[in-house]
Amino acid sequence: MGKKKGGKKSGKKKGAGADDASVIKVFESGYTRRCAEREGQAPIEEVAAGIKTAVKAGAEYTQMLLVPPIDLVGPLTSSRLDPLFDAVVQTGYKALRQLFLWNVVVRNADVLVLGRYLENPATTVDEVEFMHNELTRFAFERIGESLSFNKVVKKLSILHNDAEDEGATALCKGLAFNNVIEELHLEFCAIEMEGAESLGKFLASNNSVTELYLGGNRVGGGGAVHLARGLAVNRSLKRLDLADNNIDCFGSEEEDCCVFIEALGQHTATNGVFTYLDLWDNVIENRGGEAVLQLYERRKEAGAPTINIRVAPQMRKEVYDGITKGTKWVAGGSKSKGGKKKSGKKGGKKKKK
Repeated sequence: MGKKKGGKKSGKKKGAGADDASVIKVFESGYTRRCAEREGQAPIEEVAAGIKTAVKAGAEYTQMLLVPPIDLVGPLTSSRLDPLFDAVVQTGYKALRQLFLWNVVVRNADVLVLGRYLENPATTVDEVEFMHNELTRFAFERIGESLSFNKVVKKLSILHNDAEDEGATALCKGLAFNNVIEELHLEFCAIEMEGAESLGKFLASNNSVTELYLGGNRVGGGGAVHLARGLAVNRSLKRLDLADNNIDCFGSEEEDCCVFIEALGQHTATNGVFTYLDLWDNVIENRGGEAVLQLYERRKEAGAPTINIRVAPQMRKEVYDGITKGTKWVAGGSKSKGGKKKSGKKGGKKKKK
């Protein structure tokens, strides 16, 4: 079922009665009242409409989607999210499961409200997604902190927001104590080697994330080596997406893709969990392809499970065919939405720090 603006109709639960209907009505009235108490601001129209639709249908309001033309700036630069999430918590509304913020500016004031909600024990949302929000370094830090001891969010996506290395490091610091998130998306976030190093250290201490998506960043071969080191002790990660990340066959020795592939083989020699690596849209060419084949052969001789590696076809046909023959590729979780952002390939314009 596709995501719908303002909420998702889940249908009336079997056996649902007056008690279920009264809960969402209490939430609806509580939200309206709290808006009036805060400088008389109006409820967010799309959210109010979604709640009203659910009430009429005798259904639950489970999916909150905040998209343009929504403006989150409230009276005196406050956040319009404040009365909304205050109502969710204070009325005891427990049906909300998904929160999506797409193509709306999310200021630090908004992040503070979201942070308070996510770290509240009453939180029920298990999936949070930010996309094109102009998030600051503080925002990444606060999101990480709010999820430190969160027990319900299993999927976190931050897409097309320029975290850069500082933001990625701040997020990892906050997530250091989280052992609940299973799927982490940081696609198109301008992350380079230092950010990859922080993510590698995060992997070394984490035991819950099974899928990590970093497509469209700029970690390079050197950053990828840091991630491989994290896999030396990690025993939860099954899939790593490094598509379009400047992991190439040219440049300095430390950035060379073959150095990364060799390190991957070394650090995963005894790791029987890691299964999928996506290197699509990286220019590894013949040398990189041959290194992948050698990795496959060494693992086969050692009796170790295969690491299925997806590569781009820019190499000799026999090399590419050898890789695809030894690879059983299965697509992973959801992909980045809203189109592909310029990832900062070599020669591209990089954002000034």
